[in-house]
Amino acid sequence: MPEVDDGFQPDVDKSMQHLIHQEKEIFQLGPAQDYDETLATAESSAQMPWIWFLVFPGSCSLASGTLSSQSIFVETLAEVGVFHSVCENFAYGCALASPWLHVLTSVFGVQLSVLQMVALHSPVLAQAPYGELLFGHKSDGKMLVKINVVGSAVAGLLLAPLAGMLADGFGLEAFTVLLAASALVAAVTVGIASWPAQALCTSSAVLFTSCLSIYVWRYTLLYSPPSRFGTVQGIFSTALIIVSTLLSVAGMAAISLRPPGLNEYRVSMLACGLMGAVLMAHYVAYIRRYPPPDCPTMLPEDEAMLAKSFGCGNLDEVCEVTRVRRKSILIKKMGSNRSEDLLSLLAGMDVHKLMELGSCKALNLGGPNQAKRPVEDIAAMMEEEDSVFQQEVEEKHPGPEALVAESSSVAEPQAGVRDRARYLARLVAAADAQAVREFLLTEPLEDIWRVWLDFEKWQAPPERRKMDKDFNNVIPSKDLADILRRRPDLKTFVQSVIVQAVERKIALLAWTPRGQFSRALGLCAPRTLRGKPK
Repeated sequence: MPEVDDGFQPDVDKSMQHLIHQEKEIFQLGPAQDYDETLATAESSAQMPWIWFLVFPGSCSLASGTLSSQSIFVETLAEVGVFHSVCENFAYGCALASPWLHVLTSVFGVQLSVLQMVALHSPVLAQAPYGELLFGHKSDGKMLVKINVVGSAVAGLLLAPLAGMLADGFGLEAFTVLLAASALVAAVTVGIASWPAQALCTSSAVLFTSCLSIYVWRYTLLYSPPSRFGTVQGIFSTALIIVSTLLSVAGMAAISLRPPGLNEYRVSMLACGLMGAVLMAHYVAYIRRYPPPDCPTMLPEDEAMLAKSFGCGNLDEVCEVTRVRRKSILIKKMGSNRSEDLLSLLAGMDVHKLMELGSCKALNLGGPNQAKRPVEDIAAMMEEEDSVFQQEVEEKHPGPEALVAESSSVAEPQAGVRDRARYLARLVAAADAQAVREFLLTEPLEDIWRVWLDFEKWQAPPERRKMDKDFNNVIPSKDLADILRRRPDLKTFVQSVIVQAVERKIALLAWTPRGQFSRALGLCAPRTLRGKPK
């Protein structure tokens, strides 16, 4: 067999030696070997895989560029083959060999928490060029890496919930002050060769990122119509990325024009951070002069949808009916999950204003604009709400033992109004639906009004409430709508019955125990009105 020359090494072995050289440098397994210049030339001429950078959008502001460990990200991606080059001294060797490293340093400098958390488990963080240049020793660079990684994790866990609490407690106007302050602190401390200063810089940068995310989310929430939130958020995020990318390009150009060294990073980051802090200060003044709205912006169709549950055309009418001063307070109460807020809306309803506006669909008791709409529309809406006037009673109260013998006949001898009222009460108590229908269809309208008003004079409140419930059970909304079609002149009488039903339900809700309020609310199902007065 021919002897193999020990000096023979194919090109594949050269690549393998280069990888071993990398691992030794990273894990410090041995002294560094001489760098292969031919390999460096071949790799430096390779095309840069730009697809690696498409997944990191420039979504942070100029103030985000103050993170002191921004060069760690470039070094990390260099080690995994993004730049196709490895240098013993990153700050001088690679900077001179590849001008793109200056540009990419700023790009990845604005990527804060995500890349730091991913890099936590990567061994390539042993090299920290910025820390080495700032403190003068390679071990100091490693320490800076640990401070940024551990500090970001701890500060993120502690400061992110705190930022949310601050936004809830003080509002977005005060929240912008915290954004400007954290950006300024990070910008001032980024170039100080002090471990406490670098820890403070990291904490401020993490706080800024957490606050910025919360602020952007709540900002879009306040300015987005409820039915258009996804669209507005997408447009806003796209605009933010475009603006941030343009600012990042300006920062990249500034870094690439500076000579290599410590000031290459420190001066550029300080300039970006101070400009970001100044812009944030201007924004604080702007937001204090033009504060965001108290509640989300409503489109006309959104208002109509919310006002429909009260039978109104818009929220301004609902404010008049419920006696709420501002629309923002109304929206907050309508969106609240506290029963007291909903009860306060119902307890403050002005039934006469409700009728004046023609808004009698509140509590499922009619439809909008009834006072101005034709009889057919009112009847159709009453049919849709088949359970409008029906209330489920916990125990059935039997009628009187002496039922009306000839209930189907209403041709009783004419007597006084009191006799006619007692006669109708007996029909209702006996659940004689046919006789009640005939009474409403044949009796003169003036007599019906007199009988209905006479009930208030001689019936006790419990007796009147029981009769109202029995009447609603005997003549449900569907039958009352049919009667209204057959006798349109009953429109005013039917509206009066609706108003009285609204008043009774509001009074019942006002006396309902808190534990039974969710069942007694009756906005969607009047049969759930089971609460009893205390």
